[in-house]
Amino acid sequence: MGVSVARRTNSALRVLAIAALAGAIAFGCGLPYWADHPWHGALAVAECCVTAAAGAALLGSTATRPTGALLIVAGLAWAVSGAAGRNAGVFPLLADWASATFFLTLSVAVLLYPTGRLQHRVETWWTYGAVAAIGIGQLLVTVVGRPEWLGYSADVAWPTLLGDRDAFERVLVAVSAATVVLALTYAAVLGFRVRRATAFARPTTIGVVVVVASVGLVVAATQRGQALVELDAAYDAALVQGTVALVVPLALLGAGVYERWLAASVTDRLLRQTQPASVVRIRDALRTVLRDPTLELLFWSPDQSGWVDTAGHPTTVNLSRAATRAAGTPDGRWLRLVASTDGSPLAVVDVDRSLGASRRFVDAAISAGRPALQNAQLEAVVRAQQATVVEQLRRTRHAQAEALAAETRARRRLEHDLHDRVQVQITATLQRLAVAMHRNDDPQVAALLAECRRLLDAASRDVRLFARGINPAVLESDGLRGALRALADGFPGLVDAKVVATRFPAALESGLFLALSEAVANAVRHAGASSIVVEVEQDGDVVVGRVTDDGSGTARLSPAGGLENLRERIAALGGGTELHSEPGQGTRVTIRLPV
Repeated sequence: MGVSVARRTNSALRVLAIAALAGAIAFGCGLPYWADHPWHGALAVAECCVTAAAGAALLGSTATRPTGALLIVAGLAWAVSGAAGRNAGVFPLLADWASATFFLTLSVAVLLYPTGRLQHRVETWWTYGAVAAIGIGQLLVTVVGRPEWLGYSADVAWPTLLGDRDAFERVLVAVSAATVVLALTYAAVLGFRVRRATAFARPTTIGVVVVVASVGLVVAATQRGQALVELDAAYDAALVQGTVALVVPLALLGAGVYERWLAASVTDRLLRQTQPASVVRIRDALRTVLRDPTLELLFWSPDQSGWVDTAGHPTTVNLSRAATRAAGTPDGRWLRLVASTDGSPLAVVDVDRSLGASRRFVDAAISAGRPALQNAQLEAVVRAQQATVVEQLRRTRHAQAEALAAETRARRRLEHDLHDRVQVQITATLQRLAVAMHRNDDPQVAALLAECRRLLDAASRDVRLFARGINPAVLESDGLRGALRALADGFPGLVDAKVVATRFPAALESGLFLALSEAVANAVRHAGASSIVVEVEQDGDVVVGRVTDDGSGTARLSPAGGLENLRERIAALGGGTELHSEPGQGTRVTIRLPV
């Protein structure tokens, strides 16, 4: 609090000192003339004091400091222009150049407000043109004319080089025309600024433009004719011009006060809209108060040592560009870096580049929203961690799906080998056994051949059962329903399939079919069941498969058993397996897989 009061006191003292200096210079330079024209003197001193004081007040802000400095120069230049009344020595020459300096610096000061820089190329072009036109015009008036042609005494110090009256008259006409052209083009430049102004800057810009345009027209109207060649007429014109120009620094001060009030209102609105704080709430609140629906937030994630967006996804930020005062990006964006209280990176506010002209409002909103941004950063970091886990899970599932696809291809090759080779060989062996049994008359050999045939029949049945459970072609064409019905058809009267007609992702259908086939095979081989029911249904985003038999109810999970392989396969797909088996009550295997 003490530092703030001291700062305000120093600012006030600076304003008073600079205003007093400008007033003293104006009084001292114009004293001989002011003695006979006291009202003119009082107005001139007031004009110089107010202009310089306005400039000193604007020095307090970094953005408006260039405007303030030029206003101080303008106030001091207008004070020196009163030296024309002394009409002796170098005073008239200094007064003429000071008057030109006043109008030039006042005009450029307006263009530099409120960002401290020329905002568009047309403003830069006008400034260069004004410096050239005013400087060259004043130089030609000085070196071509004589002091008495400008209303001064013939014996004043004046660097005349040509002294040609006709040339001097033509120079005056050219200067008057250039003044009108500069005034009109200045009004056009200000109009262009109004059209390009942001919603924040438009009210103050319009007010300042109207004031300055009016002053420019008055100056253009009065800076001509006798005002260029007679001292009294020049003083009368200067009185009108200075009095009208007085409203320019007052308008700039008024705009500054209005912008401070608007910045305070931005702070208040943001604080009310960010409770409770969250990523979405703080982003939407900043979009509202800064009137930029394209605004985005990026947060620093210490865990990742990088930047993340509001969804927690990693992104990149050009910190050197974000920290630049101009802060422009090729796509018309402005990145505003926000630091936490300890100086570490907190967030980046990504806004439309046009808001660079309203830096005060952006800074006010960011300053008010910094606590909410700190809370939102924590949320964004948590989202980033969740996004990392989700991405790792996605990659794991992708790897599992690839492994399952490789397994499916291997099973197809195995199915082909079993059907086209092993099964054919078993069938051929059975046929030869049948021939041998037919030709054999020895009872012992006949019994041995019958046992071999029984074993081969069992092997043939097991091979067919295993081959059906690998990955039949019908699974691809007709889905789970067709494949499981085909499996049931291989065991007429024993297996019944009740399956929904919905098609599911290929990896899910293949994995679930293999698991259910394994469960059916276990029931056929070991349960001694008279009825096996296979069911598939969808429960929300989960597919449920179930195999129920009325067998012995002695199924158990063992490390090398088929049911354990089934459980591991389903777990690899992100699903779960339940086994319910009680002696004499049959067995139920339930499988759940996410869609």
